[in-house]
Amino acid sequence: MDGHYPDEFAKIALALTSAQLAKQMFVEESGAGEDLAFNFIGWKDGNLVTITQMGKKFMKEPPVDRLQRCASMLRMIRGFWNVDSITMVAEGYCSPDIEKTRGLDLAKAFLDEKTNVSECVTVTHAEKDEEGGAEITLVSTSYKYRLNRRAVFEPITVYPNGAVNVLRDKSYPALLYKTVSEDYVVEEMEEEEAAEAINNLGFHLQVFY
Repeated sequence: MDGHYPDEFAKIALALTSAQLAKQMFVEESGAGEDLAFNFIGWKDGNLVTITQMGKKFMKEPPVDRLQRCASMLRMIRGFWNVDSITMVAEGYCSPDIEKTRGLDLAKAFLDEKTNVSECVTVTHAEKDEEGGAEITLVSTSYKYRLNRRAVFEPITVYPNGAVNVLRDKSYPALLYKTVSEDYVVEEMEEEEAAEAINNLGFHLQVFY
């Protein structure tokens, strides 16, 4: 993961490729049903700075509690490491026909083959812009399980800035936008203290130099 990533698509490509490899590894080891935990990648001036992954037991929390946990962690990442862009990797469900599945629970609709709803890996990227806000880019790739514990990924779908409207849950794009566009001040502390605080929030942290 060494190197310089000058634009949002280079960063997204790294995040998506890593997620696909991780998913394939989980499928080979455990079979279907092992979802990826939330991952957040922090960048500064095109360089990889941090990766935080939510602990498995916290992924089972109610959505509102997970969101708050992520918000607290991202404030720490933004304030202490001063990242200027953040990439989130998560799993979910994708519908090729938004109107057909509007109002439906996609997790339940997935069980009905007629809906064509599929499981997917989604990458949401927030990049700080020159006006003090942030640009949001969304990329997803659906997948299907095959024999011999294989996950086969479909072609990537790219949604440019503003297309996050296709998401049912807009809370995480909104959180990423808020985190990147606002300034946070973290009380003076050593890096070990900051890392411990993030760990106490339920995340595994890796810092790159």
